[in-house]
Amino acid sequence: MPHERQQWLLEQRVVYDYVWHYEHFLSHRAPLSDAQKAKIPPVTHPAVRTHPETGRKALYISHQLVKHFEGMSIEDNQPIIKELVAFATRTEFTYRHT
Repeated sequence: MPHERQQWLLEQRVVYDYVWHYEHFLSHRAPLSDAQKAKIPPVTHPAVRTHPETGRKALYISHQLVKHFEGMSIEDNQPIIKELVAFATRTEFTYRHT
């Protein structure tokens, strides 16, 4: 990943929004009630987390649960999220256990 993108990500926070996820990816299920939605508000997390023991940094992004980067519109950042997920899930970065 380019150094500039890495540096940018270190400063970013992402908004995890289960209601948005539910409405966009689980639309085959019954709609959530207003009471259910009120119990699961959006939360923000750093886009990059640091492992507490190794100190290694890792992306903390989900293509389905992250609605957007803080301060950005959904339309502007969905391509960035897709790019990051595509990068992070390349063969050389994945482990498959059978």
